[in-house]
Amino acid sequence: MEEKNKNKKVIVVIFIVIAVIISGIVIKFLIENNIKGKTYEGTQTTQEVNNSKLTDEEKQLYKKAVARGDSSLLDGKTIEMIITEEKNRQEQEQKELEEKRAKEEAKKEELANAVTLNVYNKNVIPKDTSAWRFNDFVELKMNCKNNTDKDIVAVRGIIHITDLFGNAILDITLLYDTGTISAKGEVDIKDIGLDINPYMDKHIKLRDTEFEKLKFTFETSSVAFSDGTILGESN
Repeated sequence: MEEKNKNKKVIVVIFIVIAVIISGIVIKFLIENNIKGKTYEGTQTTQEVNNSKLTDEEKQLYKKAVARGDSSLLDGKTIEMIITEEKNRQEQEQKELEEKRAKEEAKKEELANAVTLNVYNKNVIPKDTSAWRFNDFVELKMNCKNNTDKDIVAVRGIIHITDLFGNAILDITLLYDTGTISAKGEVDIKDIGLDINPYMDKHIKLRDTEFEKLKFTFETSSVAFSDGTILGESN
């Protein structure tokens, strides 16, 4: 009999514990749903949200919405509406940002592929004061191919010059605007180069290094077409 009473007491205790746990869960559920159903009323509401059992993500979404400083996003709306709308807004903003980046990358790729510049020789023209040439001049001879379906009237960019190991020697700015490069056509470009400053080591290295021991890469800055459109920088 005593054993039965003891078992009953254990069962009662277990039921009480279970009831307490269930009550806690129910209370938590009610509290959370109560705050989500509350209508925004300003700073007091924000304080309640901070002290609520909302998840960190939900609190951050709410704070972001408030930080936007747009009353139309808050007034007359419940906390749940504010959080949901802010989440949707952030997803849309992220989507638009990714689309913008994709377009920018596509434009960069289009610009990079618009022309192919090949430096095929280097010529050193000695200084000649009688010809008003007071420094040696390094002339780069190159071929520029138009890879697009439109006529090009100007190309601007930078010729990066390195040694065979990729160590930078110097950069030369290229601006070709003295003729039209027809669609899918090509032209030879001369007279592009550098007046050699005898006191600058990188100038001397460019002048004295054999052409076969130099590497040239071209970074296109902008391409202007005959129809008035421009790829890349416009100024």
